[in-house]
This record gives sequence, C-alpha cells and structure tokens, in this order.
Amino acid sequence: MRGAVVFGPNSRVVMEFRDDALRVFYLLDVVNSARGRVDIGGPLIIDLPTGAGGAGLLEGTTPTASVSGDRVTVTGPFAPGVTSVQVGFQLRYERPDITLRQTWPAAMEQLTVGIEKVGNVSISSPQFSTVGEVGADAGTPFLLASGPAMAAGATLTIELSNLPVHSPVPRYVALSLAAAIVAFGVWLAIGGRTTDESERKRLAQRREKLLSELAGLEKRRGRRGVALAPAEEARRQKIVADLEQIYGELDDSAGPQGGGRDVAA
Repeated sequence: MRGAVVFGPNSRVVMEFRDDALRVFYLLDVVNSARGRVDIGGPLIIDLPTGAGGAGLLEGTTPTASVSGDRVTVTGPFAPGVTSVQVGFQLRYERPDITLRQTWPAAMEQLTVGIEKVGNVSISSPQFSTVGEVGADAGTPFLLASGPAMAAGATLTIELSNLPVHSPVPRYVALSLAAAIVAFGVWLAIGGRTTDESERKRLAQRREKLLSELAGLEKRRGRRGVALAPAEEARRQKIVADLEQIYGELDDSAGPQGGGRDVAA
C-alpha cells in the first residue's frame, strides 16, 4: 500500500576525526509505523552534502540500500518497523570553518548530532535547541547537539568551527626537495656534456609539467587521508614512469665530454 516513512528518534549524525580527516556517519532508522509494507512511490534517496567523498555503507545496513558517488538509494517497499540505513563518508575541507547542509527526503522525528571534540572545535545550527559536551565509552569527549523534528524536504544546516587544519607546506617542501634531488642527480650525470639544446628544453618543459601534476595528485591524496581513486592512482603511476623515461632521455641525449675537433693531436 502507499504510505510514508520517517527517520525515527534514534537516527543520528556522528562526526569524528580520523587520520587528519573528518569522517561523517549517518546512522538512520527508517521507520514504517503501518502494519503492512509501504510503498512511498519510489526509492528513498539521500543526496550527501557538497564535499562528501568515499561514501560507503556500514555493516548492518539493509541490503536494499546502495551508494553511487554521493547518492544513497534505498529501494522499497518498506517493511513494518525499522529499516537500518548506515552510511559513512569523508567530508573534505581546507578551512577551519565550514558549513554542512543536508536535505532529508523524509521527516526526522528527533535531531541528534555529535562531533568528536578536538581542540576548540565547535558546532552550531539554527535547528539545534541544545548543545553540550559528553564523554564516549572510550573517554573521548563529544559535543552533542539536539533539536526538534524536521519535516520531509527540510535542510539541516550545521556550522563547524575551529576544525583542525594541517598546513600543506611540509608536503610541498618534501616534494620540492625530492624534485631538487632528482634534478641535481641529472645535473651530475650530464654536467659538462654537449646536448641538443632544443630537445633538452622540450624534455625539461615536459618534466616540469609532469612534476606539477604529480604534486597535485599527492596534495589530493594528503587532503583526503585515503588512497587515490583507481583512475588517479593509474595516472600517478603513468606520470612516474614518464618521468623516469624523460630523465633517461635527458641522460642519453648528452654528448661525450669535450670536443674532438678542438683537441690537439
């Protein structure tokens, strides 16, 4: 029969920091209070907030749920009682203050949001009625916020402030030093030898472009705190292979030291 479902009062949003990244978990109870199975007119679709990446379903989630990119889809009809939908994702950020916006496709009977308290992290929202600090079982402090029910289609807006931001400077310095060491090694290998300057210039330009692209990939990997996507990892390996070939060509293009014509017999 046709009907509606809601996110039950035990539904909650939990955020914690792992490996210098913010992980967000939606632990949702989809409740059908009717006596029979309910068809809501299509699947229940949850579009994750902007910046979400690496989304995946957690153990205990209904087999009717799936994730594709930043979209969670739960197909019906929904059986009486509770259907568990638990999804985790990483929320990318580069600034200490960000805004998370989540539109709920079904009514939420009770709003509960928690975030691991690291440093001076704070959380606020127009939808919160209370915010307090609690201790988890492991002793980790959490900020716990709650609010009244939200209607289907309403957007939860959360302001996160004073998030720990790690400077990318050390990574850039390491990449620059690595490039400098490689360049110095090439200089030692070809110093004092004559070359085709136009060909060497082309190779050098290609080398710098690839090093820049490699630095960008390494930056994204560090920002996410997880492995690169398969396509990006394949590109990174191709860049490394191309750089090895370029350095080899730079070495091979060098002529013998000195010049035969000007050497006295």
